Amino acid sequence: MKSSLLHMAITALAVIMAACGNNQSPESIEIYESNGKYGLKDNSSGKIITDAEFDFISNFSEGLAAACIGGKWGYVDTSGKTIIPFIYNEANYFSDGLALVADDDKYLFVNTKGEKAFDTEIDNATSFSNGLAAIMKRDKWGYIDTFGAWKIEAIYDYAGSFSPDDSLAMVSKDGKYGFIDKSGNEIIKLQYDGCNEFSEGRACVMLDGKYGFIDESGYMIIPNIYDEACDFSENRAAVLIDGKEGFIDKSGRIVITPQYDDTFPFCEGLAAVEKDNKWGFIDSLGNVTIQFNYDKAWWFSDGLARVERNWKKGFIDKSGNEVIPIIYSWASWFSEGRAEVRLGNETFHIDTKGNRLD
Repeated sequence: MKSSLLHMAITALAVIMAACGNNQSPESIEIYESNGKYGLKDNSSGKIITDAEFDFISNFSEGLAAACIGGKWGYVDTSGKTIIPFIYNEANYFSDGLALVADDDKYLFVNTKGEKAFDTEIDNATSFSNGLAAIMKRDKWGYIDTFGAWKIEAIYDYAGSFSPDDSLAMVSKDGKYGFIDKSGNEIIKLQYDGCNEFSEGRACVMLDGKYGFIDESGYMIIPNIYDEACDFSENRAAVLIDGKEGFIDKSGRIVITPQYDDTFPFCEGLAAVEKDNKWGFIDSLGNVTIQFNYDKAWWFSDGLARVERNWKKGFIDKSGNEVIPIIYSWASWFSEGRAEVRLGNETFHIDTKGNRLD
């Protein structure tokens, strides 16, 4: 079970869904790697935009990408030009025109010109989303707007983000969790022992040691009867009953009988599941589409899933064909048509046909 309540707040599903559909960078720009360094090149022509001189480059957001040189972070545009100098210890993506950065002694927000956005004191923070950012001040969390003005008082022990799709944010106080709106009104009472953010209109909550789901009005739409539960992905959520995992739909109906030892969430129509120490794949109705032939399997992204046999990794397609041989000592998932792999002493990128890119 890969996305049940983790630290009562953050789920691994975010990582999986990023792999399923992460595409923030412009389609024409590709981040390439050479000898452990990163640069930019034109995806269509293959022309090098910048030499591989960066220690790391993130995906672009709002026209800029955070990049690192010699342990210091700054921002470059799609031409590789340095827009914000490499002077920060940390740098996050831009959202609502602002990015959270850290210098030697504090966190601050900067605009796309690198100018300090406001002077509000910040001990820790999340990036802006839906016009607000969660801010920690003196060990308590609240919310500010893009001008640095406090909109929700810092009274919480934890505060999540207002996502672009949701008008509610998860907060906790005195060991209990619930949800507030952008005005700070407590829409769903802080009564749960743990909960996750909303996913597909449902939030997984824990009460009295059992897991269930609420809707955005706070109604317990799926009773807390499960030993563990995951967030919804593609209208399915994994649940644990008597040591076995299966899947329910958003009405709470069991659509795939609990019978598996471990599962990943559905991604691109299929879910990796484990049974009798072997992994295979099922569809949303529980039909086995790829037999249990692997020592480990993960989720699909870009039409391919990473699988493992005898400690080596490769990739299969949705028909179970071994598209990329199982020969690598390590492999990432595919994102934007490329994956990082390690063969012998070399680490490099491959495309979805297994061709080496750098």
